[in-house]
Amino acid sequence: AFTYGWTQGFELGIQNDDMKLYAQYNDGPGNSNSEALDDAFDAWIVRAEFRSGDASWKDLGYLTSKNGSSEGMLLGVAYQTYENDGGVVEFGNVDAEKSSGWTVDVTMRGDGWNVFGYLVDTTGERTDGTEIDSSGWLLQGGMMVNDNTELFIQRQAGEIEGGGNMSCLRVGFNYWPISGSNNLKWTTDFAWAGDTIEDGGVGVSPDWAGSGSGWRADTPGNDDQTLLRTQLQLLF
Repeated sequence: AFTYGWTQGFELGIQNDDMKLYAQYNDGPGNSNSEALDDAFDAWIVRAEFRSGDASWKDLGYLTSKNGSSEGMLLGVAYQTYENDGGVVEFGNVDAEKSSGWTVDVTMRGDGWNVFGYLVDTTGERTDGTEIDSSGWLLQGGMMVNDNTELFIQRQAGEIEGGGNMSCLRVGFNYWPISGSNNLKWTTDFAWAGDTIEDGGVGVSPDWAGSGSGWRADTPGNDDQTLLRTQLQLLF
């Protein structure tokens, strides 16, 4: 619901041992195949990241922390804004011509454990001037139970002003047949959503079932949906 997806644009940034700062101008959300010089869409994203501890920037790019890993923390803050002169676009659970929003995320990792969480909030403005707020949060943690297996748990929820909310609880595992190697990885998780999973609409446009999440749009009044996912990843 809160991702731009693939974009075309320009990005400039600076980085040192403990900080990253960058800004991006792009063609906005949901426009992966638009014209490169289409002037209808103006979108800006700025982001700052701050690192502490012994974990490197590369280490903090992984949600999993294997046994023996260094400890560290990453704090990220970002702001986005766009205006689409060509009409409305679905983003942040709203069909809007304009949007602005912010997010804060924290990653913590150590010797065989990790915690990750974020908050995101957006305000979409429709062509008639109506503003609709939408927000979400996620918190997850993982722990290695041996050199090959990690167990994880995740809780997430979202709210839409005047629309359907969502919440779900997920548990799962990651398994690496070869200890210390990420080339082959098996992941399985099971999730339960207590609220009705809505997708689409007019004006207020819930996107809880989209973006490859695996959830299916419920019929009105239905709830307590369960989801089982499993995948095998091979890197070469």
